[in-house]
Amino acid sequence: MLQRIVLSLLVALLYCQGVLKAQNNEAFENAIYFFKEEDFQEAVYFFLKLNESDPSNFNVNYFIGHSYLNIPGDEYKALPYLQKAIEGINMKYKKNDINERQAPPHALYYLAYTYKLTNQIDSARSYYLKFLNLPNVGKKYNLSFIEKELKACEQAKYIVDKPIIMNRTILPALINNPSPNNNALVSENENVIVFMTHLKFYQAIFMSVKVNNEWSDPENISPQIGSDGDCKPVFLNSAGNYLLLSRKISKSNYDIYESSLTDHVWSKMAPLNDNINTRNAESHASMTKDGSLLYFVSDRSGTFGQKDIWVSKRNADNNWGRPVNAGSKINTSENEETPFITGDGKVLFFASEGHMNMGGFDIFYSKQNSDNNWEPPVNIGYPINTTGNDLFYFPIANGTIAYMSQVLPNSFGKEDIFKIENTSLKYELHRYTGRSDNEMIHFDIIDMNTNDTIMFRYDKIFQNITPVKVPSHIKIQIKQ
Repeated sequence: MLQRIVLSLLVALLYCQGVLKAQNNEAFENAIYFFKEEDFQEAVYFFLKLNESDPSNFNVNYFIGHSYLNIPGDEYKALPYLQKAIEGINMKYKKNDINERQAPPHALYYLAYTYKLTNQIDSARSYYLKFLNLPNVGKKYNLSFIEKELKACEQAKYIVDKPIIMNRTILPALINNPSPNNNALVSENENVIVFMTHLKFYQAIFMSVKVNNEWSDPENISPQIGSDGDCKPVFLNSAGNYLLLSRKISKSNYDIYESSLTDHVWSKMAPLNDNINTRNAESHASMTKDGSLLYFVSDRSGTFGQKDIWVSKRNADNNWGRPVNAGSKINTSENEETPFITGDGKVLFFASEGHMNMGGFDIFYSKQNSDNNWEPPVNIGYPINTTGNDLFYFPIANGTIAYMSQVLPNSFGKEDIFKIENTSLKYELHRYTGRSDNEMIHFDIIDMNTNDTIMFRYDKIFQNITPVKVPSHIKIQIKQ
């Protein structure tokens, strides 16, 4: 009798183990499917289910960490899982093998990358070096990419040590919600905003206007434009009545479309001509204030690297002409993205993975000199730029005011829209354009005995005093 009971229990246990294994196998297959489809939100859901039943599976921990790194606003969540994953590195790792419990060698790289994203630069550098020191790593991986990351770590430390002067204000909860909100485009008078919000099943384009200095309830204009979630707003003109959009045609092909506002209704979007749209990826476009030049991004033949910034001039027949590359001063062997030109056409803001970079994409600006050539781009600085991907700095007027989406501690959700007032940039640009009288106070100090005069200038913006004219026998020493 006892033998039958024990045997029945054993059979039941084996059955339960078989059911659990089958469920885990199904969950793993689902997770890998969504991971390959780049639906990382769904992938991490299934990987976390697996982690609940088997927290010591290093491979599952690796996939959780890798998935979180691809979910905007959740990147920091990758850290504990990747820390666990590197405890079980397998140099003979079997990719997509359901029985593989060890983590791949590049888990070290992703851990280093996560440390960099969370501004733990010294730890990032340490783990990049550990990855480089793995046996035979050079035979399996492109180490030039790791060397680039190490260089970015050094540059990040330098840039972070010299923060810019700026003020950043989060837009109200009426505009920002718990979902990611980005691609903010604002009219020159700052009374119209168009932006994108990630809803549950698609990306929606919203518009809001200011009434009595308060934003109105945002209106979903996706149906008017004709977007079913496959479009992103990329440019709004100064009047707030003309949009450019980037539309996903296929996995690797994007085209630029336009839409106009007439009688409070947006027109169905229409594609730009074949000089702009190709079988390649045209992922972003913007115009000068007068509408004569189009700055856009493409990976077509003729790039210096991957995606480059191109320029097209509007013809007499109102069509866009054959574009030219913006040149090697702007474009690098890496990706360039999200170009915006200021109202006067003299300053170009864009994102780049190259130049003097902190890691990922950084925002840069370049000024056009008197010969109409672009000067070497300047990193806009920390904390606008971070060690993550920083894109889509939409300038108002000369760019000292801009709108940008970021993930910060005071965010309403994962990614929110902020207004940036860049005082450092205002000073930098005014060095070339001259300061207005209402920003400066000039005063003299006169020695009544000798009549010697020292001329000073007081800067209202920076609240500092600069000697302008000093007699040769007088020494001025300014102590900070």
